Amino acid sequence: MINKGKPKIGEAVSGLGGALGDVVSGVAGKVGDTVSGVEGTLDETLEGVKGGVSGAVSDMGKKAEEAVKHIDEHVMYPASKGDILAACNEMTEVPEEEKKWVSDRLPDKTYQSPQEVKAELYTGQAA
Repeated sequence: MINKGKPKIGEAVSGLGGALGDVVSGVAGKVGDTVSGVEGTLDETLEGVKGGVSGAVSDMGKKAEEAVKHIDEHVMYPASKGDILAACNEMTEVPEEEKKWVSDRLPDKTYQSPQEVKAELYTGQAA
């Protein structure tokens, strides 16, 4: 039996394949655009977080100048966290906010030098 005027199965499949290819290309393009947009947003967010953390550490570093000066000049080493805090509490020029900052950030252990204390305060990693 011959089909006159009716599309052949091969032509129909070919037409569907072309249409399906167009749909897949369109979806892939939209997904690519979305991924690019997300990557850009993530990059901007990461830069903002880095700046915020850096600014926070820098701000407290400036605020803690008296405490750090005291840790350098007036604490005898080796010194425990308790020794350092007791020495800071006796110094009236060290503001309460700085004393609290040191107390909150300094782990309870014995430190061999002021550099070790500062490394712990500013990076969370004793030298």
